[in-house]
Amino acid sequence: MMMDATRAAAQQAGGTWSDIFDPDGWTNRLPVLAWLLALEVAAIIAFPLAFAAFAPLADRGWLLAKALGPLLIGIAVWLLASLEIMPFGRASIIIAATAFALAALAATAINRARIARFFRERWKTVALAELIFLAAFAAFALIRMANPDLWHPWRGGEKPMDMAYLNAVIKSAHMPPYDPWFGGGYLNYYYWGQFITAALIRATGIVPEIAINLAIPAYYAMTAAIAYSIGSNLAAAAQSRTANGESTRPEFPRRHSREGGNPEGQSGQPLATNPESQTANSLALESPRRHSREGGNPEGQS
Repeated sequence: MMMDATRAAAQQAGGTWSDIFDPDGWTNRLPVLAWLLALEVAAIIAFPLAFAAFAPLADRGWLLAKALGPLLIGIAVWLLASLEIMPFGRASIIIAATAFALAALAATAINRARIARFFRERWKTVALAELIFLAAFAAFALIRMANPDLWHPWRGGEKPMDMAYLNAVIKSAHMPPYDPWFGGGYLNYYYWGQFITAALIRATGIVPEIAINLAIPAYYAMTAAIAYSIGSNLAAAAQSRTANGESTRPEFPRRHSREGGNPEGQSGQPLATNPESQTANSLALESPRRHSREGGNPEGQS
């Protein structure tokens, strides 16, 4: 749990607070706009990949890309920092985002006609999805505005600990980050959520005490968007099956005959519908066979 001298020196090279943040920058003057812009850019990068991966869905993964974008870029940045290929910072985030953007351009070139047709035919679906995402973000941002406290001993909950871990991730050059509670040690605790948030903070330059109150509404909006995407796609699939004449009711197994194990009416000839034939079929299916006196085998079997 203790860092050696080399790793400790590398972690301290992550930059000072004034190197990382500019409190007078435009992102700190308009933090909500900057935060939403970063989320939308990540989602747009991820959408061509989501379009290919979730092609059977009615919305083609538009809302799923809201979470997929930060997740994919975050994984790439975390690998660069964990393998000590590049220190964690804006440069590694730009490189990871550029790599996924190139992959997205390739996916767009392959599916160009289908993507264009999707936006032409389902722009209302996309507009409604964006409205739901932004409304969920705004709703929880108002809740955070009512109580943005991050330090109170009991009303703050776990937020003092979250802030300590978040700041440790932000200032660490490599992963795992340093332990804010144990000088000279590295963090022996899960920190993936803080890392995704830290990546957005390093990308935008928004100071952590503001950014954490934007991250919580963002995760709520992603959750609401994914829930709506799942529900709307299930409803669209059911509607499509109904329009094609397929039943959406569950099918139950038919009763089987006592002798052959085949469903009634599937023994080669369908059951007749007139009363006399139904009686004959009933006797054939339900009456026990007579056995011969000598062998005990049913008649007609050698």
